[in-house]
Amino acid sequence: MDFENILYQTVKTGDIDKITKLITSNAGKLFDTPKLKKHYELLVGIDLIDSTATLLVAWLALLSGDNISVYKLVQRIDVNLLSIKDMALFWDLKALSSAFGGAEARLENSQRALDIMDENDKTFYMANAKLTHGQVLAGHERFREAAEFFLEAYELFLGNELLFPAATSLTNALLNWTRMAEFDKALEKAKSTLLMASSYKSDKYSYWDMLYIPLGMIYLEQNKTELGLEYLKKAQKIIDDMELIHMHGYVEMYLIKAYSILGQLDEIQILLEKLRGIFKNMHYPMMRYIMAYANIHLGNKFLKPDIELMEADYDNVRYGQPILIEMLAYLYNKGQSDLLSVEDMCKIIYKYRFTGDLVSLQMLLLLLAERYYLNKDIKSAAYILEDAIELYTQKGLKAPFHLYSYECWPLIRKLSPKIKKTDESNRYFTDKEIDVLKLIVQGKSNKEIGEVLFIGIGTVKWHINNILSKMEVKNRTQAAKKAREQNLV
Repeated sequence: MDFENILYQTVKTGDIDKITKLITSNAGKLFDTPKLKKHYELLVGIDLIDSTATLLVAWLALLSGDNISVYKLVQRIDVNLLSIKDMALFWDLKALSSAFGGAEARLENSQRALDIMDENDKTFYMANAKLTHGQVLAGHERFREAAEFFLEAYELFLGNELLFPAATSLTNALLNWTRMAEFDKALEKAKSTLLMASSYKSDKYSYWDMLYIPLGMIYLEQNKTELGLEYLKKAQKIIDDMELIHMHGYVEMYLIKAYSILGQLDEIQILLEKLRGIFKNMHYPMMRYIMAYANIHLGNKFLKPDIELMEADYDNVRYGQPILIEMLAYLYNKGQSDLLSVEDMCKIIYKYRFTGDLVSLQMLLLLLAERYYLNKDIKSAAYILEDAIELYTQKGLKAPFHLYSYECWPLIRKLSPKIKKTDESNRYFTDKEIDVLKLIVQGKSNKEIGEVLFIGIGTVKWHINNILSKMEVKNRTQAAKKAREQNLV
């Protein structure tokens, strides 16, 4: 009988002492599953008195997204009753939860967990301490150090035959290499590990499918968009099937990029609705940014409160999430925000160089070059573009060149003729909007459009408003004229 069934049977007995003994003596096994939420739901309603048992349930609450319960459970823990290894778990829990301090406090807590452990310890506890420290370092954008801690955690988890956290640790290491554009190293490690895992006949080895996340990201960055999308969809399925709430973020962001480059805007809309459903009762700033990112790539104009919220977040956490920086830079170029100055962008670019975040660096270089170009400063735009083109050539970072419709394309082509522009004729319209636009060009009335497409008048008007907004025209006549001129339909 596997541990999950043993846990279920023990919980059914209602014997608090047996339950406590089982989970405190099998801490590693408690977390060696993607179904962490299932373990949490089994244990959360039980009044566990033991401080170590309470600490383990608090960890399950954290990994299940129940942040309020994390705080409540921690208040019930008597740290004087914890062993040294349990104290390491305690400080690591505080390092990962925003309820117990900011970025510096988290780093201090994760370092404290490592310091109290025996450096020769090879148990689950040391593996978890290294994994946690890697996550905190990544949050501080110390990517190379973070990757090393993730790899050390991976080896320790593997040595303890804890395959799920081992796969999680290795995936995190590869994600950090990806941000630094160390693609060859990440691809080699991912492929060799998947080959190793595929030689075993066990459902447990599907854990390694998490490696599809960095694989999909890398192929997309290399402009192998269809291949990248294939792997990203596999990664999304793994995250959904295993209910890995804490692993949402990168996959959705890169799916939006892939769909945008390929012009599959209906897929972005479907993904957006899915995210709204998953996170409707959860406060995760990163997911809020990704939903805003979807709106940008759908061509939706932002309401003023949405922009003000992003600007407020930027002011509160200066030089924060790259996706937030990218959106504000893009909105500035579109005349929808005036927050991100050239001076700010140059400081952030310097920071990306220092941290080695080459993926974010190239994106911001292109958006800054676009700003200079729009301001008719061609010389400065060219200077910035040369830097972005070097990353294209030397590191294979190609996707950002195809992510947006840049006005500076003539200058890009002049500086590097080998960089070809993606066909963007239908890119900013959904399939349904294209159908409506065709009928507008044919001179059809709203009623006639509705009858042809089997949709209501209200829905027709909604699509037309979106079309006018995206084409930046005032009425149907102007839309039809622009569509003919630009061969949009």
